[in-house]
Amino acid sequence: MDVILETCAGLDVHQETVVTCVLKGPLDKKPKPEVRTFGTTTAELLQLQDWLNERECIEVAMESTGVLWKPIWNILEDTCRLTLANPAKIKNMPGKKTDVKDAVWIAQLHRCGLIEGSFVPEEKIRDLRDLTRYRRKMKPIHNLKERNYVCPLFEGSTIYLQEIEHPASNIQAAIEGEIDFRKAFICKPPLYHFELNFIMERLHLPT
Repeated sequence: MDVILETCAGLDVHQETVVTCVLKGPLDKKPKPEVRTFGTTTAELLQLQDWLNERECIEVAMESTGVLWKPIWNILEDTCRLTLANPAKIKNMPGKKTDVKDAVWIAQLHRCGLIEGSFVPEEKIRDLRDLTRYRRKMKPIHNLKERNYVCPLFEGSTIYLQEIEHPASNIQAAIEGEIDFRKAFICKPPLYHFELNFIMERLHLPT
């Protein structure tokens, strides 16, 4: 395998430890692996960052193991050029010996430029994506609370939901602003005008 990096590191990420291997030396000589294990607390990951800086190692590769890689990425991205590897592709790469540690194998592959990095957006985009996912997760909970608040208002105005066509979907659409609130409740018999105004006032909606 042709070597393209003089100094690089491979990280084997676990829940409580990060096994780190640094390979440093001329391109035409095989370097001796320097392996050290760090914890995964913020303080210990900062020690990992300092250890890599002392060895002038900025090329770092790691596996995308669940979400365990994220805090490591967040700390190292300011000082290192990071490569996030697909674990399946690394394991299927030919040439690995059974007695070689995963961190050493990742470093060896990275030194030869054989790791194809996965796309990781910048920090602001990652934060926005996390917020969007959280909002999508919380939206059904919020809407359920809104429905639980709206339904007693109807019954308190002598309008019972069994008289309304598709009550659940109509209330959902009205809460999300997809349809006009008045059009959400087509009743049998027709909804009285003053009763609808009463409900909309209670919901702080324009009448």
